[in-house]
Amino acid sequence: MSAFARGRNGQELEYEHSESSAESVNGTSLTAWIRRHPVFAFFAVAYVIPAVGFLVVVGPKLLHGAELQSTDALILFPVMELGVCLAGVGGSGITNGRNGPRRLGVRIRHWCVGARWYLPLLIPPIAILFVLLALGIFLSPDFAPQIFPFGILFGLLAGLFGGDGMDGLCLPEGSALRAEPSAPR
Repeated sequence: MSAFARGRNGQELEYEHSESSAESVNGTSLTAWIRRHPVFAFFAVAYVIPAVGFLVVVGPKLLHGAELQSTDALILFPVMELGVCLAGVGGSGITNGRNGPRRLGVRIRHWCVGARWYLPLLIPPIAILFVLLALGIFLSPDFAPQIFPFGILFGLLAGLFGGDGMDGLCLPEGSALRAEPSAPR
């Protein structure tokens, strides 16, 4: 079954929801189960990978009663992002075959609206910066903004890779499940 989405210039982007391919695979295999339940499988993998990472990084410290460090969070954040990204790309490959990750790349690179519509997203961080500057000047230097380069890097990683799972698997699969079958436009 094919589903359609509108692109930035009104172009139609087609992606396939491969229900029929799930029927051709043995119903007891893990692949067939993932094809029948792609959104549940995505969230399961997206939560299991960070949970395992948490147990590996923080588990021994908790068992020995050691104090957790701020670096533990810095180590766990990329693991969480990796879990979401792997769940989306892997699930897209399993549910849509070999072309699934390629179609995912096309959908990620294709913007739905023009670049000028993303500019308002800069308003909140700039407003927060000005509020912190004012509080740092007039109230206390403790409020002065701090620059955390890793925070900027992690924010970019989350924006680039964290959405792959949702864009790659959950949105197309959920849209295809809700959409009524219709002739191509």
